[in-house]
Amino acid sequence: MARALITGVSGQNGWDLAQQLHAAGVAVRGSSRSGGLPLDLPFVHPTSAADLGDGPRLERAVAAARPNRLYHLAARTSVAASWDDPAATGDATGLGIARLLEAVRRAASAARVVVASSSEAFGQPDRAPRTSRPRSVPSPPTAPPRPTPTTWPTPSRLTSSSPPGRSGP
Repeated sequence: MARALITGVSGQNGWDLAQQLHAAGVAVRGSSRSGGLPLDLPFVHPTSAADLGDGPRLERAVAAARPNRLYHLAARTSVAASWDDPAATGDATGLGIARLLEAVRRAASAARVVVASSSEAFGQPDRAPRTSRPRSVPSPPTAPPRPTPTTWPTPSRLTSSSPPGRSGP
């Protein structure tokens, strides 16, 4: 049976995704920074609180969930808060993803990972429709410039101990 772990399951997109996966017969586990889950998602099994700033705790949460799919939707969403504390925002949106990917590599290396991002990460489009290779002109601190860990989730990154951008053992 398919098992999914959704980070940020208590947010709007996490809630919608949990509903869709459950309807498709997927066993859904969810995490949120607070550790609490919405009451209207009784089919979601909670994991321990997943703080993107705590690599060992993330690894324990991933190991407990044993996902074969991971949907990373957790993020700092307040643009105002991102301007107030850009370093914490960069840590959560950049290094937090790196910590999560490392936890997956160590505890659930066969899992497929989807990392959601905001269009803010790419800035104003220079053409429509947007292509798969937009130029990067991010605006608020919630939108880190590339390259960041949002560009790292590749099969080689998850199956190798090499740093991003390098191949081989």
